[in-house]
Amino acid sequence: MQVAQSGWIGSRYRAAVLPAFRARRLDPAVISWRTILKYLTAMFLPAFFVDGARRRGRARRVPGEPDPWLDLP
Repeated sequence: MQVAQSGWIGSRYRAAVLPAFRARRLDPAVISWRTILKYLTAMFLPAFFVDGARRRGRARRVPGEPDPWLDLP
């Protein structure tokens, strides 16, 4: 899961997908299907589009709340 999150945080969206599936297979509680779907969707979209959506999401959140794009438990 940490490898998948690292890819996501570093805007390497294709690199996040395979580790996410592996993490889900080994322990289903560690990563949700929603997060895997988010990674898959980002993999097929242009990076500038996903990066822009992430920036807009961070700008809308209340300071002190976790980043919804990271999907941390």
